[in-house]
Amino acid sequence: MIGVAIQKLIASQSFTSVIVSTDSEEIAETAVKHGALVPFIRSEEIADDRTPTITVIRDAIKRVGIESDPGKVVFCAYPCIPLLPLDAIRAALTAIEKKTTGYVFPVIPFASPPQRALSMSDDGGLTPVNPEFEMQRTQDTPPLYHDAGQFYAATVRTWLTVDNIHTHGTGILLGRHSVVDIDDEADWEFAEKLQRITNGESHVK
Repeated sequence: MIGVAIQKLIASQSFTSVIVSTDSEEIAETAVKHGALVPFIRSEEIADDRTPTITVIRDAIKRVGIESDPGKVVFCAYPCIPLLPLDAIRAALTAIEKKTTGYVFPVIPFASPPQRALSMSDDGGLTPVNPEFEMQRTQDTPPLYHDAGQFYAATVRTWLTVDNIHTHGTGILLGRHSVVDIDDEADWEFAEKLQRITNGESHVK
């Protein structure tokens, strides 16, 4: 999966280099095989599931020695991006050129309006979380979006000084078929099928 992500980033022709931060020698070897650079191995202190993305990127910025170049754009991509269209990458980089601070990242609309969410008691009883929306048609409900979990783009200055990505973010709107949350082999197989169906289509709105 990380090989696919690396190849996609290289294919975008948008980056001077693709660098992988990892604590795994196996992942490092795979990354290099697919054209990425692994100039350092991530320390154990920031190599767990609870370490924030910003912490990892700040470490990488310092390890590769670009903290003295505040305007340089750093694009952090997660490995689970097999369906991400290349024009989303380019749109994000275009958007970041217009910002003096803050992040750019992709968002997608919720499949169903979260304003009409229900809570359930132990005996199965349901209660609207937002009663004021109970009688409103879904098509009349203001659209809301969530982080697609694909990438974040920002300048070195922003990565080093701005802690809250979502509070200081600009969204690139993706179609729902541009994202699959890949946690296991079944998710990967579904992503492959979806890729075959949507091959060649643009999903940036």
